[in-house]
Amino acid sequence: MWKRLLIPVLSLALLWFSITLMSILPFPQNKTMANTTVTLVSKSVVKPGENFNVDIMITPVSGANVAGAQLNLAFNPKAVKVNSVVEGNFLKVGGSTFFMSGTIDNVAGTVVNVAAAIIVPNASVNTPGVFVTFNCTALTAGSVSFVLSNVIVGSKDAVAIPLDSSIIPPVAVAFPWDVNLDGKIDQTDMALVYTVFGQMGTPGWRREDVNGDGSIDILDMILVGQEWSA
Repeated sequence: MWKRLLIPVLSLALLWFSITLMSILPFPQNKTMANTTVTLVSKSVVKPGENFNVDIMITPVSGANVAGAQLNLAFNPKAVKVNSVVEGNFLKVGGSTFFMSGTIDNVAGTVVNVAAAIIVPNASVNTPGVFVTFNCTALTAGSVSFVLSNVIVGSKDAVAIPLDSSIIPPVAVAFPWDVNLDGKIDQTDMALVYTVFGQMGTPGWRREDVNGDGSIDILDMILVGQEWSA
């Protein structure tokens, strides 16, 4: 009899001990907090001679209260040139701003001292947006890497906000008939067009739509054949 009563009594005691221990000992907490990010957004592939935009987007962490930002941009001047620097709407949400478009050097491949600050007392922003847009022209085929440096995002209290490092994908500059982006026009490009021959979509929907008319057909094959380099 007492053995049958002992088991449930011990079980209840163990349960009480576990609950008491859980209430005393704190659970480990994840103290990792995401920081504000600065990222580059652009087309992944452009053609030589094509104008394209490179947007710098700032995504503040909750409560960051951003009131200003600055950065420098570096690039390969043989592959791309920067035409202009225009302020985005990121800080303008908070009110009027003072904007510095920086100094463009297409020989050195740099744009330095790009900066903007809100000029409304006690104003700030805490929503993602485009801080600045670089209008560029692709010059030669290849891969263009953009590098951000001297990046500072400041709060309305003039304190630098912690930033997470961002991976900035390169922009491929390639002719449309280089379907696989390897710098050569050969049977591989022709084979890629062949495998989806007859398909249709929005103009330029995939690289096999070489002439960008929305239809993958003999016209695309002709363009590849006319630029054959193998």
